[in-house]
Amino acid sequence: LVSAEAKLVHLSDRAVVTSATKAVQAIGFSAYSNDDTVKPQTKETSAFKVVLAGCLALPVVILDMGAHLVPGLHAAIGATFGHFAAGLLQFALVTALLAGPGRIFFTRGLGGLVRGGPDMNTLVALGTGAAWMYSSAALFAPGLFAAGQAALYFESAAVIATFILFGRFIEERA
Repeated sequence: LVSAEAKLVHLSDRAVVTSATKAVQAIGFSAYSNDDTVKPQTKETSAFKVVLAGCLALPVVILDMGAHLVPGLHAAIGATFGHFAAGLLQFALVTALLAGPGRIFFTRGLGGLVRGGPDMNTLVALGTGAAWMYSSAALFAPGLFAAGQAALYFESAAVIATFILFGRFIEERA
């Protein structure tokens, strides 16, 4: 459990390998045999995912929360390219983050929920997914909300996913 790895030793029956691999993949984990050319994710791949997630999340955080640090940024965004365009950019960046580096939360988490065995991935998938869906509705259909209540929370989804990926990377290194 600490290394998040399992090793299956068996007789050379290819049917056993195939069914075990399919069972492991069905619950959202990666599996391979010594014969496979595809090998599991390395620490370098994890580092790349964290860096990519950070690069996608940083502009979202700046666009949404930057006005708390830089007075007038909110007004400058509105005056230059507009708040809707800023929202579209946030939508695109967070969608890329959740579909790319953050995909693991959804594949493992929703799979666990369907099987009746939710875990940390399920919690992250539900939290980031809810923030993304609410923000998307607020961006594209603000009339569904009371006047002035259609806020965007894309930065929450981006930061949560990035921090959890970073935490997992640190765990792997430890």
